[in-house]
Amino acid sequence: MDANKKTLLQLMDISQLCITSNSDNDNTHQVLDSLQNVIPYSCAMLSLDHREAFSLTSSTQVLRKNTPLSWVEAYQHLEYWRVDPVLKRIQHVNHAVSWRDCEPLSQCDNFSNGYKKHLGRDGLSIQVAGDCGLTIISLALDAEKQSTHFTPHLEYLAPHIHEMFNRLGNFNRQTASAPKLTKREKEVLAWAKEGKSNWEIAAILALSERTVKFHFSHVFRKLNVVNRPQAVAKAISLGIIKL
Repeated sequence: MDANKKTLLQLMDISQLCITSNSDNDNTHQVLDSLQNVIPYSCAMLSLDHREAFSLTSSTQVLRKNTPLSWVEAYQHLEYWRVDPVLKRIQHVNHAVSWRDCEPLSQCDNFSNGYKKHLGRDGLSIQVAGDCGLTIISLALDAEKQSTHFTPHLEYLAPHIHEMFNRLGNFNRQTASAPKLTKREKEVLAWAKEGKSNWEIAAILALSERTVKFHFSHVFRKLNVVNRPQAVAKAISLGIIKL
């Protein structure tokens, strides 16, 4: 079979797999495995966010294959998403970009040295954004020339991969990028959903009313809201508490 025709059939098979898959662990890794057959990447990192602009606030936002966990942790802890030139570039274009092409835009030596050490210099990244949030697909490649060759493949598949993470599963983008609340913060929210006052919640949970207010202040900050109704509504939409 002609190589181009074979690749086209593989791309169509992967897009169909994305269409019929949800965001659970098995399906997402099956897609990553299939993707490697048409774009021979050395490591992959898929980043999810329900917000319009990406920020890595939780490791659960990242689905990785062969990407060192130490790099993901450093990227989050040191907030490299604020200085990543590739990330800045893909937010303003609707196509895949080469990592090497973005090197002149880097203004942080620690970041540049870190990603070259853990991932290498060559790779492709693309961002797909929609009403429900965004998906960033980053693939490390073995050679610079591969970036140009595989760019159309990634651009074709990226929207299909993006849609997977709008569906139920371990990596649903709303759940994956939701702020992490403590058990007690979820409890006060759950009782607030039932219409209980701070005094009533304090009595139910054997806490002081001051402590309940303290927990709500943390909830408001984490969810970026200003009152209890907003907090309850947002927590439900993010899957933090059940309706």
